[in-house]
Amino acid sequence: MLVSHVLKDLNIDAKRIHQRYYYRGELLNGTESANVTEVDEYQDIDVEEFQSFSWYQKTFVESFPTPVYMALQPYIKFACKADKEFILLARTPLSIFKFSDKKESYFSYNPQLLYGAVGLKGFDFADVFNENPQIMYSFFDDLYRQQVKEQSSMSWESQFKKLYYEHHFPEIEHMQKSEIFTWNYLKTLNIDRPNGIYMQSGKTQICYPQRTWLNYPLKQFYESIDKSKAIHLQSNWQK
Repeated sequence: MLVSHVLKDLNIDAKRIHQRYYYRGELLNGTESANVTEVDEYQDIDVEEFQSFSWYQKTFVESFPTPVYMALQPYIKFACKADKEFILLARTPLSIFKFSDKKESYFSYNPQLLYGAVGLKGFDFADVFNENPQIMYSFFDDLYRQQVKEQSSMSWESQFKKLYYEHHFPEIEHMQKSEIFTWNYLKTLNIDRPNGIYMQSGKTQICYPQRTWLNYPLKQFYESIDKSKAIHLQSNWQK
């Protein structure tokens, strides 16, 4: 919705594709779909069938273990033409985390967020929040930094994202919002999300990219983005 709103405001023509996720006949993202008033094409996906789809198995089970709920989004490539269309995504922006075993908050990058680049291989695409460093760094404004000071839960996103968006995008404040993690099919497939353990295609799958965290001290992170410096993070896979 945010991407569509911005493109419309800038008078940029785009094909708006909305994905609808079904699990055993139930529309899982119904709250979101109810607020999608302008769409050019619907892409309906049966989550159970999707799990056995050869593309998902080869790309996200064998090569880059990824939970179903993440792999659904790059499936949009099958509704687009690689030689003619450019895909623009509005995925979760980067976040500040406060882990229970640490007193201070950290900027943490989870490699699982690479699922977009993995799934959209062969297409030209961009991620609204994470592709351009100027846009990404501007996300960490004064409001964000004040919220981090008050942060008590693990992630900034779970505690403050809704308030942050309502401040910057008052025109969508009236819309209902729901966490993807509350969708019913996740209650069935989710065994231990923090450790990347899921039930997928009838088997237990370890999504090791999700359990591999790359941490950067918050003070150094702010200093880096304020000076527009690149941040380099490295770690071994936590398998």
